[in-house]
Amino acid sequence: MNDYLSFGKPLFRQFGRLLFILGIGYLLHLPKFNYGQLLNLTEERPWRAFFQADVLQCIAVSLMFMQALLLVVRSERRMYVTLSVISLGIVFLTPTIMGS
Repeated sequence: MNDYLSFGKPLFRQFGRLLFILGIGYLLHLPKFNYGQLLNLTEERPWRAFFQADVLQCIAVSLMFMQALLLVVRSERRMYVTLSVISLGIVFLTPTIMGS
């Protein structure tokens, strides 16, 4: 736990792993597997499918957010309290923001 509270090799390795997961999530949606065909692809529909968010991307981004939050608050307990407040804010503000 203390290894992730400062900028060092364990923290950078963790972020590298999370970026790898994020990259895999996008690679699973590649419209073509040939680089030449990918460059010449002009249709909008395959690119929309490529840039859509999937569960794998959501997991990776959420874990990166929590890792960055841990760097800021510097305590596991404060991180859980902060995440609880953020989660409750999302739950209660979403209907207001979405206009329902």
